[in-house]
Amino acid sequence: MYREAILEKRRRQILEHADRARAAEVFVDVGRGLDLVCNLDFPEASERSQAMYATGAVLGAKLKVARVAVMMEAWMSLGKAGSPRRGSPSQDPQRQDIVMYVESTGPGKLESTIYLVETSPDGPVLSVIDPIKEGTSRSFLIEAFWDGYTDAVETKVAHPIS
Repeated sequence: MYREAILEKRRRQILEHADRARAAEVFVDVGRGLDLVCNLDFPEASERSQAMYATGAVLGAKLKVARVAVMMEAWMSLGKAGSPRRGSPSQDPQRQDIVMYVESTGPGKLESTIYLVETSPDGPVLSVIDPIKEGTSRSFLIEAFWDGYTDAVETKVAHPIS
């Protein structure tokens, strides 16, 4: 239920803003359903990870979190059959725009769905199509959140980022 509402919101944002930033939206459930907590609009993965750790730590010192979810846009490297991908997806001419939804109810408990985003040769986004992958995977953002949350719950203090 929440996933569909969040995905629909992101789909509308993509359709309205083809030149969109690839910020991640973070949602947390503290017993009222998923609420938007923050946008992670940092260029470096390490900065996004630190922000997620800090978010988990602040919430862990004050609230009981039932689940956390992240919705983000990214590129996925499609590569060619029989040849390994080289470099990052942003440099791959075979890359595909995607929207990824990751949800977790605790450390090590993760579900993700990846949605392909169709674009024209000129670049404007046309639509988000059916999910192409559902299952479990790893998410450094979700892991960082739960690390900060667990540290704070154990000590009841929101630790500074080291």
